[in-house]
Amino acid sequence: MKKLTTRYKILILLRKQGGMAVDELCKALKIGATAVRQHMANLLNDGLVEFKELKQEVGRPRFVYALTEEGHDLFPKSYHALADSMLEALKALYGEAGLDRIFQQIAQKLISQNLGKMEGKDLHGRVREVVKILDEQGFLPELEQRAGGYTLREYNCPSHRIAVKYPHVCEMVLRVLSELLGADVTRTHCIRSGDPYSAYTITPRP
Repeated sequence: MKKLTTRYKILILLRKQGGMAVDELCKALKIGATAVRQHMANLLNDGLVEFKELKQEVGRPRFVYALTEEGHDLFPKSYHALADSMLEALKALYGEAGLDRIFQQIAQKLISQNLGKMEGKDLHGRVREVVKILDEQGFLPELEQRAGGYTLREYNCPSHRIAVKYPHVCEMVLRVLSELLGADVTRTHCIRSGDPYSAYTITPRP
């Protein structure tokens, strides 16, 4: 894996957290405030971040740096414009039921392509392998082990613009995760619904 530049680390932190102040960035990056402010000035000039007010339920509002739309677009989005046009054409030709079958076929292909990577692994090994696959696809995954299973978070959705229009995408991801892991997978958060990340609980099957 390539070593990340400080600039890209900042972009990833802002994508995950939604917004961060200078002192929070200093703590996360382990660098001084002067260096952070210089990076933020460059990112502001490039139109990738903005300085905005973050209202809180109690106390005065906080002022933080957050990604602009241009900043969000740096993360993979999977050729959404072309895909959207193709899906519209397929829906017109085959209807909603036909579109659902197409997504099911795509899910099955993804499962077949990656199932071999799961062979011989216990649930812990399969979860680690799935996180690696998601990372390569630009999902910005984060794994947390908990009592009785795992929590998997995805801080980026490469197909977000398509998923907003076609919920089949989210159901396809859920099916692929369940099949590859051989476990019970439940979605608890979804970027498509406005959450800052998508999240799943992973529990071993009886």
